[in-house]
Amino acid sequence: MRISEILSDRTATPVTIGPEETLRDAARLLAEHRIGILPVCKSDGVLGGVLSERDIVAALSEHGNKAAGLSVADVMTAKVEVCAPSEFAAEILERMNKGKFRHMPVVLNDKLLGIVSIRDVLSKLQNDAAMDRDKLYNAGLSWL
Repeated sequence: MRISEILSDRTATPVTIGPEETLRDAARLLAEHRIGILPVCKSDGVLGGVLSERDIVAALSEHGNKAAGLSVADVMTAKVEVCAPSEFAAEILERMNKGKFRHMPVVLNDKLLGIVSIRDVLSKLQNDAAMDRDKLYNAGLSWL
């Protein structure tokens, strides 16, 4: 299974934030959409980095209440590992596990297509395995 299959199951476009916006704006978006990461996109849609809950917590611990007024660009993770929609989900899962991160931007020609999470990949793999099991059962191979 490829990453494009995971993205095709979604109808919503990813929630993004601009690098000039504040951490207060970012925290509001994270809470409002119940997500853990925001892709930071420039005005032309090119991915410039990501801002995670962990980035915000680190900024709060370092700057206290003043962190809310910091720009996203000041706090975001600029060097981000990304994947292409044509890559295999199992390989991306391995990269995420090895790198100890839970989300990965999906880009094509530097433009953000979406974000996949470990949960997205595992859920899709689990659903595919269940469908395969059901096909075997319906074919009379239930002894497997």
